[in-house]
Amino acid sequence: MSPALPESRPGTAPVAHETGVGPEPYEEITHPSFAEQAASFQAVPTRGGVVLKGPCPRCGDPMDFPHVDSVVRSWLRRRPHPAPLAATAETVVPMICTCAVPHPGRPDDLDGCGAYWNVILRDERP
Repeated sequence: MSPALPESRPGTAPVAHETGVGPEPYEEITHPSFAEQAASFQAVPTRGGVVLKGPCPRCGDPMDFPHVDSVVRSWLRRRPHPAPLAATAETVVPMICTCAVPHPGRPDDLDGCGAYWNVILRDERP
């Protein structure tokens, strides 16, 4: 007898932690619901950007995804500084699962379950 799958939410697929069957096998895959679910990630400001924290929309395992939006330019001190980039209110950020769980079939030099998606970061500074 196999475990019963939980009722899935509209537009989403059940994740491994909901089914109780162990880690998802590694697969490079995306789904429209991944971006919707990742929209609830916590955005933690850092010195050079933000770290997005939350459960992977595919495997459900905890993950942190750093997004750098500024670059250290100390090595350019003797060179003319380029004009600053125009500020935008929204930035599309491609994300991948970065969880530390050992997913079956995952290449040794990679992290995560293989899921990928895009999120939109909105600059809410005044």
